Amino acid sequence: MKALKGLAKIVLGLSLLASAGKAQELTNVVVNVTNDMTLTWIYQAEHKVTATNSGNGTVTGDTDNWIVEGSNATVEAISDPYSYFEKWIGAPAEIETNNPMSYAVLGPTNMVALFKEKLSATNNTPLRWLDKYGLEESDDNLDNDLDGYKTWQEYICDTDPTNRFSYLKGLRINRENGELIVRQPETSLDRDYYLNVSTNLLNSAGWVEKTNAPGNGADIIYNRTPDLDLKAIFYRGGVRLKE
Repeated sequence: MKALKGLAKIVLGLSLLASAGKAQELTNVVVNVTNDMTLTWIYQAEHKVTATNSGNGTVTGDTDNWIVEGSNATVEAISDPYSYFEKWIGAPAEIETNNPMSYAVLGPTNMVALFKEKLSATNNTPLRWLDKYGLEESDDNLDNDLDGYKTWQEYICDTDPTNRFSYLKGLRINRENGELIVRQPETSLDRDYYLNVSTNLLNSAGWVEKTNAPGNGADIIYNRTPDLDLKAIFYRGGVRLKE
């Protein structure tokens, strides 16, 4: 019989103790009751064990099994070419980096294999992203398309490092219908954009971040109409990876 929450008690048989007699362990019996006797179920506990992955790899072994309590379960994490195995989430600290990993099953368990992206040594650019554009790790610090941005910078901008027309566009500032509009052109859905404001270019510490906005796949529009009352105002736009 199966129980809830990952515990199962599997009946193996029963123990029969007749009055003034010797206990017998049986799996199939017909009893003619003529005096007092004690029947005790014999069972073993089993626990549900599962193992999954966080993406960028697979898990093999005891990924969805019932294991006898006290026995060992074994799992192995296999990363894809652009990732590496870091640890098992849900495992005891002393064995969480073992791969393959065997552990004693004392209760229901769920192990999650955590994989991390392989990054370039210089600027932490994902090798998966470089390969998408046919580039090697050695290209990370180069400007192959001659657009003024190095490959690692194009990763931050989420632009194409092989297309000289694909790069982070500068801010566009206009007065429209009496309002002061600052635009960040051609934003990416996978990046966040910010706007810094300063009233004094001679003070490098005077830049204040006013806006942090997720990319929308089009232009981000900042309405800075109140800045029209200032004698001087300067803007600086930027992009960052999503947290």
